[in-house]
Amino acid sequence: MQWDEPFGMVMIEALAAGTPVLATPRGSAPEIIEHGVTGFLASGTDALASCLQRASGLDRHDCRSAVETRFSAEAMTRKYVELFEDVL
Repeated sequence: MQWDEPFGMVMIEALAAGTPVLATPRGSAPEIIEHGVTGFLASGTDALASCLQRASGLDRHDCRSAVETRFSAEAMTRKYVELFEDVL
């Protein structure tokens, strides 16, 4: 089953554990996954299967670092404050 994932907590949890993520480029996946660095975005079963073979070559530390930089409590709080300031 495929759907437009609105946030992707499971993807972020996987990356935090150093696990590259494979997903279709729908919903929030393109905002979370850096193609070729923290995982792969591909459309269709064959394309995803091809990416799966390459995922083991990705650096697990890059996956963890991306989460620490972009989705830590500090980073998320800073982004929310910036958003609220822009709205107000």
